[in-house]
Amino acid sequence: IASFIPVLIVWLQVDSGVGAVNDTVKSMIDFEKMDDMEALQNLYSLVDDALWRLRVQRMVLCSYPVIVMLPLFKSFHHQPRLSLVTRTLVGAITDVVHFGLVLVAMCVTTAIVAMCLLGYRLDQSATPMRVTHSTFRALLGELDWEEIKEVGLLPAGVYFWAVNIMLVTIMLNMLIAIIMEAYSVVKGEVGDKAETMVSQIEEI
Repeated sequence: IASFIPVLIVWLQVDSGVGAVNDTVKSMIDFEKMDDMEALQNLYSLVDDALWRLRVQRMVLCSYPVIVMLPLFKSFHHQPRLSLVTRTLVGAITDVVHFGLVLVAMCVTTAIVAMCLLGYRLDQSATPMRVTHSTFRALLGELDWEEIKEVGLLPAGVYFWAVNIMLVTIMLNMLIAIIMEAYSVVKGEVGDKAETMVSQIEEI
């Protein structure tokens, strides 16, 4: 109940903002007021405020399911098989954080290179925000050769293979290796004879 209170507050704020816009629109139905610039400016201000409240509401509503889900991990910890995932994440967190620092440094360097090399021809690499987004997309394998080759085959080829070898092939596989190593350690601690959910349900 306590976790639902922030959502309720934001919802009421959005509802009040939308209600204020509706009242203003209804008051402007009279055609004599349509030329009133002050009334129009007030309407635009209220609409902008209502849209801002709506964006905040969406962000809160998106985070609320995550907040509700977090206590489930505490329940998972009491079941040996389910705790494999949570204990693996806890065991790998230190190495993953240090790996993340190296990965971020490489992504920032790659983004700067892409902005200098591709920015004058490609919109997706023209600004820092866009090139950062496209770099992380390239990290997931979404690097379009047909687009980047417009800057020239040689520079595009060097960039394409450097990203695919350094970021996609090496760095992502290192991340998987770090997690799998932690999983192997936790798996060895739990053992193969750990009680399953089915056996627990049968006992109940």
